[in-house]
Amino acid sequence: MAEPIRLRRFLSTRLALMLIVLSTFIFLLSSVYNFAAVSKSSSSVDPETGHTNSYMTTLYYMEKNRTSALTARLEAIEAELKSLKIHFNKKAAVTVEASKTFPDVRFRNEEKRKRILVTGGAGFVGSHLVDRLMMDGHEVIALDNYFTGRKRNVERWIGHPNFELVHHDVATILLASTSEVYGDPEVHPQPETYWGHVNTVGPRSCYDEGKRVAESLMVAYNKQERVNIRIARIFNTFGPRMHINDGRVVSNFIIQSLLGNPLTPSF
Repeated sequence: MAEPIRLRRFLSTRLALMLIVLSTFIFLLSSVYNFAAVSKSSSSVDPETGHTNSYMTTLYYMEKNRTSALTARLEAIEAELKSLKIHFNKKAAVTVEASKTFPDVRFRNEEKRKRILVTGGAGFVGSHLVDRLMMDGHEVIALDNYFTGRKRNVERWIGHPNFELVHHDVATILLASTSEVYGDPEVHPQPETYWGHVNTVGPRSCYDEGKRVAESLMVAYNKQERVNIRIARIFNTFGPRMHINDGRVVSNFIIQSLLGNPLTPSF
């Protein structure tokens, strides 16, 4: 680790000295050139009138050109230094990364290697699962809010090309529910305070009950853990990318109309 840093400092110092010497040489060369040019132009001064306007004008423009040239050169040097700094930083980062050793992992080709998300990946159980999956040759994304997990539990894999650690805490949870939670409603339209008219053993009741249970769990989680929740009870929808056999009544009516068939709830 120390050797690349010393090398970087040595190269940076040497580069700075070379640039200083080069700038000084350019400045001296420009001064000599301007002095010779001014001396040559001073012979054009009228000795009888003593007017030196031509001389002063020539001197002014020469100094202006010299200043512009030096400014442009300094900007070029600054840009070059910035580029070299970025290059050295990248080289140092690669050197540090290359110096880190990882546990041996199994090689898998693209066909057999899986990309796996482990929630709670920095926790007690999750970190062991991450170890197993990584050593088995898979790509792993560890997601953790560090409530009980710790970054040090997966420290060995940080920087590995097959591993990604995401620290994230859920701010708001959105549940895409359905109007089916109202069952066969007796109130139209249905306010959110309406509990519904439900058949628990109907042909579609498993879907309806599943959504109601999900809403119940969301509300309980909100009250217990103080996590913000949102529940959207979505009614009939239609639009681009909908399958022709989607099964929703609106899409069925549209397809039946296009085909010239009678309108029926089922397609």
